[in-house]
Amino acid sequence: LFESSRWPEEISLTRKEDLDKELDSNAVEFVSLNVNLPIDSPLTRPYWLEDEASVGIYSLHNRRLLELESIPSSLSVSAVVEIQGRPVTLNVPVVQVVSDPVKGEVHEQVLIRPEITLSPENSILLYLYLYFPFENSILLFENSQAKEIEVLVQSNVEAAVGKLTAEGPQGWKIRIAQPEFELEDVQSSQRIRVQLTPPATASEGKILFNAINESGKEFDSSYREIFYEHIGRQPILNRAVTKVTRLDLGRGGSRIACIEGVGDTVPDTLSKIGYEVDIVLIEELEKGRLDSYDTVILGPRVFDAHAGLDKRFDVLLNYVENGGTLVSQYSTTSFRAKSQFTSPYPTRLSRDRVSEEKVDMRLLQPDHVVFNYPNKITKIDFDNWIQERGLYYASSWDDHYDALVSANDRGEPPRDGGLLVTEYGKGWYVYTGLSFFRQLPNGNPGAIRLFVNLISLGHGD
Repeated sequence: LFESSRWPEEISLTRKEDLDKELDSNAVEFVSLNVNLPIDSPLTRPYWLEDEASVGIYSLHNRRLLELESIPSSLSVSAVVEIQGRPVTLNVPVVQVVSDPVKGEVHEQVLIRPEITLSPENSILLYLYLYFPFENSILLFENSQAKEIEVLVQSNVEAAVGKLTAEGPQGWKIRIAQPEFELEDVQSSQRIRVQLTPPATASEGKILFNAINESGKEFDSSYREIFYEHIGRQPILNRAVTKVTRLDLGRGGSRIACIEGVGDTVPDTLSKIGYEVDIVLIEELEKGRLDSYDTVILGPRVFDAHAGLDKRFDVLLNYVENGGTLVSQYSTTSFRAKSQFTSPYPTRLSRDRVSEEKVDMRLLQPDHVVFNYPNKITKIDFDNWIQERGLYYASSWDDHYDALVSANDRGEPPRDGGLLVTEYGKGWYVYTGLSFFRQLPNGNPGAIRLFVNLISLGHGD
């Protein structure tokens, strides 16, 4: 049994000695081993994910794990075979044999799972710091009204009976009307509703979920599996938690049209804070199609992903000219882009970026409407951003644009092309390389407030 804290020592579960079997050439010899796993057996997971990582580096209590060339199997068998009088030790993983309709017989490692797992809803897939995916459950509150979240309780044993509990930060109210669960067999599940009421003022925190079975044992992990041919099936265990954010948020406008980009998570975030969001396809862009919307948002790398957007950009310009607001998120400089990046006035994009997510953000025009309506934006709103400040900044731009923020990585010159804003006709146009597509789904309140200010341009004071 593999346990990361004890490796290279292993936990011995059972042993058979003096089998005294003579092995014939090309013959299969079967030896049965009956094993009962201890109740506290270490769960199967990549050993470098057992402890929380810091920015850019994993945490390992047992430094000898760095000697491993691959991920050890949770269970393995060690056999000693005598060949011409010399003992040879063979170590082989314990596998389960499954039938695949395409590949036929497939061998997969045996996984040791928690008896009970918890999956809060509103989960999204994030890639943070180390480019490793994990699910994060986030619930946003634009006011003090209560919202409900469902927690999926699932059994990995024959039967499980118990109740769900939850605890949260000070000022938050949690109510579970029916916390009991009764799961009849393996893989059976039950959804339990949890009502969350935020405080009256801005607040952030985490709701921690626990399942307690009838024996009093607690389970607090969410569970998902990833599978790639080169590493096989890998279980990912995280603390079952929902991040909650009570926003201090003003809004301008209500109806948003989104032309989705690559991995676009912004529309979902805007829906969660009360906006009416519609997805508009490129082929739908015709004169008048966008007139009922307050703001149109172009998703990240939308010009890269969609052919024909540049050919229909005159529809978007007409919309802005007549009083609409157009927010264009970052586009790359790739020669493989399916559409050419287009903007109302000349803009040259570059590969410039600000990779250090904690560097100082300088407001170049703090009195600009972007920083004052409907939310007052200060440097505090750039706290706790993840992975980066932004990418694919503009390197040069027409004098019609106002450059509003400046930042740079250590040892590099200032990058001022991350947020460009201009009036065009009766409306507004924005190009931004700031990484809103990472910050908004992570529930960062400052990034949400700033993005709301951008989509509120022209829709209020």
